[in-house]
Amino acid sequence: MSHLNAIAISKGPGSYTGLRIGVSAAKGLSFALDIPLISVNTLQSFALSVSIEKGYKIPLLDARRMEVYSQVFSEKTKK
Repeated sequence: MSHLNAIAISKGPGSYTGLRIGVSAAKGLSFALDIPLISVNTLQSFALSVSIEKGYKIPLLDARRMEVYSQVFSEKTKK
């Protein structure tokens, strides 16, 4: 634990209960270790993992019950 400089968490989208439990655990560790807590947008991190010259990136996550979480990103999406 002494080697940690920060803790990163997914801020969603995702299961509300799953996110809430994960964030609670991360906040507790962050507070106890006195290190920053960084939140990351899941869909944006997926989009930034692929580079394109033209067009759009549309990452999808299964939201269950025949629905998905999605977001549209262009090639100009910043890191």
